Amino acid sequence: MEDYDVVIVGAGLAGLALGFALASKGRRTCIIEGNFWIMLPE
Repeated sequence: MEDYDVVIVGAGLAGLALGFALASKGRRTCIIEGNFWIMLPE
């Protein structure tokens, strides 16, 4: 099981922008949308 600092539900414009901003600040970020996950690199 992976550990994340932030899990965002919804990969719309706001969810992706927030995920990118948090990941670029070093947060381990996972975005969940429907049937897939997006795990952003640190």
